[in-house]
Amino acid sequence: MEIPLAQRLQVQAEALFSAQGVDDSESDDLKQRNVYLQVPLSAKFQVWNRLSVHAGAQFGMLLSAK
Repeated sequence: MEIPLAQRLQVQAEALFSAQGVDDSESDDLKQRNVYLQVPLSAKFQVWNRLSVHAGAQFGMLLSAK
């Protein structure tokens, strides 16, 4: 979602859901699954017609770990 702040400046926010982990079939000790919610925020400045500069940060939260 892009939100215009000025004629050449926009802010973009997203929400990303991510599941990451490992499951080793040879060992019962090596099973892990982490679920994250990540929210990247970025600002976009339009320098010229086909050139823009992006900068931002990403915030993340661990929702569950098994």
